[in-house]
Amino acid sequence: MNLQPSDINGYYCPDDPMKRLSVNDQEAKLISSLVNQMFVLEIGTGLGVSTRALAEKAKTVVSVDPDPWCHENVWPVLAKDLHNVVFLKQIPNNGRFDAIFIDGDHSYEAVVSDIENSRRVAVPGCVYIFHDSRIPDVKKAIREQFKEWVDCSTAAGIGVAWHETV
Repeated sequence: MNLQPSDINGYYCPDDPMKRLSVNDQEAKLISSLVNQMFVLEIGTGLGVSTRALAEKAKTVVSVDPDPWCHENVWPVLAKDLHNVVFLKQIPNNGRFDAIFIDGDHSYEAVVSDIENSRRVAVPGCVYIFHDSRIPDVKKAIREQFKEWVDCSTAAGIGVAWHETV
């Protein structure tokens, strides 16, 4: 897989039919520092840049992505050297996660769905981390679903919330 730096933010892959953009290097360092020795659920493997960052410090990462392009082009590359990562096509029915990183579909409905579907596997006090928290639909979903959250000032925004609900 051929990742290229993006003029907008993070990285892109010219072969990606969805033209995804990943976290940038600053955002990758931030999310990595937030998950030290945690069990992490990642919703949206995307290009795998965030997966690598999470796996750097996490105890285990379960990365979920329903996209067949990702299964064929990203997962095999990551699986070669990330031994603490498990890849799934949907959120598991069981498990207990200390942190949940959400960077999937950015529509309001999809973000709310990702939050609601991941709550069943979140431990009390779970940290939710969102990429692209500056996108209006993402920000709206976070604001409506969490009592407290912070928006870290990065290129795309990294939102951090706690498992307490509104």
